[in-house]
Amino acid sequence: TAREAQARREVADAEAAKAKAAKAQSEARTELQQAERQAAGAREQLAAADKELAAAKATADRTATADQQAKSEASAARAQAAELRREAEAKEAQAEKEHQEMKAKAASASKQLAAADKEIAQARATAASTEAADRQAKSEASKTLAAAARQQKEATAKEAQARQEVADAAGGGRRGGGKGEGRKGAE
Repeated sequence: TAREAQARREVADAEAAKAKAAKAQSEARTELQQAERQAAGAREQLAAADKELAAAKATADRTATADQQAKSEASAARAQAAELRREAEAKEAQAEKEHQEMKAKAASASKQLAAADKEIAQARATAASTEAADRQAKSEASKTLAAAARQQKEATAKEAQARQEVADAAGGGRRGGGKGEGRKGAE
């Protein structure tokens, strides 16, 4: 019926929405993993910068009594290490920001998936209710048809009986007519 078709379409739409939400959740997880890898890389760069900075400081300490060239090289090394540290910190901050964004996307995808599950459940409940109503209507129609058939059968039987009584009255004379009238009165 049209109601069943509508209910099936609603179920199909809800399942499509669920599939879309599941895909979005999968993509969000992939992006989250990528952001975590980028954050790990930024942390490694930060550790390397710290190591280089420590090495530069040690070199500067060892060459404190050396000539101006050594001091200049140490100063350049410190400046380079500080720049590397700033870059690594900026990358880590960016990676952390992307990490939080991916978490938010994953949460949104999970919410959409839950909403799709709810829509599917509602659509299935509607379909079940529609099918139950159709079954009840068919059952009532069947009962009505059966009752009409019984009434028609009874009417046919009464008609046949009446014809028989008329025939008996016509063939049996005055006494038969009296009996027929008695039977009709009993009816």
